Amino acid sequence: MSGLTPRKRKLYQRIRRKVSALSKLRSKYRSKKLKDLSDVDSDPLMQEISNSFNAKAVRLLAAIVRISRCKPRGRRWNFEENILAVSLIKRSPKSYILLQTLFRLPSGCTLKSLLNTVHFRTGINTHVFDALHHSL
Repeated sequence: MSGLTPRKRKLYQRIRRKVSALSKLRSKYRSKKLKDLSDVDSDPLMQEISNSFNAKAVRLLAAIVRISRCKPRGRRWNFEENILAVSLIKRSPKSYILLQTLFRLPSGCTLKSLLNTVHFRTGINTHVFDALHHSL
């Protein structure tokens, strides 16, 4: 500390104060869990958001909030949420990877194993045509 120039000493003290403030904030919020910080399910903001989104987006948002409260090995996704994630990753894999860095979403391996349960044979698939016929 004594060998520092006045400018470096000032920067050093500034960094020490910031590190100290950061450690105080960490210790303050370390004991609090996410579900204690906010109850999102009954929040009026969440209800307003759910009115402005479609049903699939609301389901995904609710799943992300529900999973954010779980421990990493305790996360469980139901079938509808996995199907929604498959549709996202098939639409744009790069944007799914980006969303996966921002939110907790099912992993690619989980989605691939879900897709491997669907059996497709070569040639004309009658199930696809039946689904198209019923939708039209």
